[in-house]
Amino acid sequence: MIKYQQISNKLFSKIRENVFDRGAATRLPEEYKKFWKEWRETTPEPVHYIAAKGNWRKTKEGEIKEVVNVPLPGRYTKELNQVITGGEMIIQGFKQKNKKARRNPHFWMPLVRKSAIYSEVLDKHIAVLITRRAVELIVKHEGFDSYVLKTRACDLGSLLAIRLKRKILLALRDKTLPYDESKNEMILQKYKDYILPHKEIEWYGLTLLEALYKLEDEEERKDLAGIEPFKHKFRRDLIATIKGEMDNSLQK
Repeated sequence: MIKYQQISNKLFSKIRENVFDRGAATRLPEEYKKFWKEWRETTPEPVHYIAAKGNWRKTKEGEIKEVVNVPLPGRYTKELNQVITGGEMIIQGFKQKNKKARRNPHFWMPLVRKSAIYSEVLDKHIAVLITRRAVELIVKHEGFDSYVLKTRACDLGSLLAIRLKRKILLALRDKTLPYDESKNEMILQKYKDYILPHKEIEWYGLTLLEALYKLEDEEERKDLAGIEPFKHKFRRDLIATIKGEMDNSLQK
């Protein structure tokens, strides 16, 4: 199983490497590629297994073997992307009652519960489905905002958490905080170390499809900006014609 998993990892890694090598994706800016690398090409912190430390290990037989940490095969479904998971995924594998029993395919699901999170930057309580691990991480970081701002996209996991992080970053960048002037300044000072450059925030938290739509809109607006509307041309020509006729009549 490990052998097939290693082949699978190499295959998907190759696919991810070629995402920006064809079609409209080749025109996506470096800021989006940086986010994509953080989200899709960075190995997340181990959640469902304990990573072995070091590069080499000694077996019971005295042999020296290389340490290989192979992540468990996991996935995010459409439903799980609407949960604050803390990095938990649906794990796919096999379950065996005893050594002689047949292995049966099995999925291990994260345990979720209804709760509410509070964003200090947005000043909102948000009703969500959340895992116990995510709650513990929020408590550890002393607040939801600190948790998402300090955590990489690959470790946040779900699209919901990443999109909330994007919303918080946009609010900090645009200084659209819901408090009075003094408290707004206090919030900005508190989270100033986590504010990304303007254009990076613009592209942060978008799926590949959303990024392509955004790119298309920007290119269309840029093309239209260089085109003069006919009404402006006709108005200018009309004014020039009237002015010419008036000059001719005055000369007569």
